Amino acid sequence: MAFNASYPFTLTTLGQSLGFKGWHDANKLLEVVKNITNVDIKTFDNKYHYAIMNGDEIQSHRYSNYLRELLEKVRDGEEFELGIKAP
Repeated sequence: MAFNASYPFTLTTLGQSLGFKGWHDANKLLEVVKNITNVDIKTFDNKYHYAIMNGDEIQSHRYSNYLRELLEKVRDGEEFELGIKAP
């Protein structure tokens, strides 16, 4: 599958897909995930997140539909399983 199909969202478009105005509330949900699981998914490439690099610098963060589904559960107060571990 193509990269853009696998990671179609920026944090802003992810937030909008969750019904928020922008990225802030999606980022708050990511903080909830981090606080519950002790895993910051934005710090490494995984099924939820991918950092696009230009040399040693991150140019963009992209997010998957798996993350949208996870954050929907967090937003709605449902139980979730992360299924990944920090490197």
